[in-house]
Amino acid sequence: MNVRACRQAASRKSRKAGLAITTAEISLGKQLGLTPGQTVEEIGWNDDCDDELCQSVEEVTGTELLDEGTAEVVDVVLRRRPWR
Repeated sequence: MNVRACRQAASRKSRKAGLAITTAEISLGKQLGLTPGQTVEEIGWNDDCDDELCQSVEEVTGTELLDEGTAEVVDVVLRRRPWR
């Protein structure tokens, strides 16, 4: 699911629940459904990747992103694609 789809889903959920919050107030990590303690591996990082997403994921999970090729077991893989 891409970031736009996550934001739209969060917006629909907040409207259904009668909440008056906007998706801008919900962090990207939460919109992706991440929870504290999850380990996230990031693959495909490049210097044009969105740092806001990385920071949000680390804030929500409370763990640093693991580099591509890690030998650790992970809960989530964040695949980065070049900005085109």
